Amino acid sequence: MGTGTTQGLLGVNSFGGTAVSVSIGGAAAWASASVMFTTGASNTSATIYCENPGTSDVYFDDLNLVEPPVLTGIANAFTPISTAKSFR
Repeated sequence: MGTGTTQGLLGVNSFGGTAVSVSIGGAAAWASASVMFTTGASNTSATIYCENPGTSDVYFDDLNLVEPPVLTGIANAFTPISTAKSFR
């Protein structure tokens, strides 16, 4: 995102959880940002938005929506305290 003196907002709402947003920019340079969210059990959509809350120009470019990989086997990756060995 590139701005003049106004910060832009990147956010997501209407996905079955608490709305999330992040302020970006405020300088005459491009910056990157991200928001993470998980849809609710019965929600199959979300509204992702770019907003200019000010009066100066704000430019948004190269937006990506990425689904993170599902991690499995994490619960079995750690040895429970009761079976851990003591080392000296």
